[in-house]
Amino acid sequence: IRGLSTGDRTAELVSALVTIGRALDLAGVAEGVETDDQLAILREIGCATGQGFLFMPAVSGDAARDLLSQDLGSAMAQDIPA
Repeated sequence: IRGLSTGDRTAELVSALVTIGRALDLAGVAEGVETDDQLAILREIGCATGQGFLFMPAVSGDAARDLLSQDLGSAMAQDIPA
């Protein structure tokens, strides 16, 4: 994902992988999404799921345990960039 906005052929590769995943009826997750530009390109490509620092920075083990014990569906929905 790092190279999506650099002008190299990363966007074409990611787009092909998303297309292959759809053809095989597989869900894919873009890992390492860090910028709004990367998110915009992923949305353009049709990638519906991602994870990375843009959505939530890394947390300690204790904080991760606390997060996993919560219902994040409604709480996170308001924090995810549109």
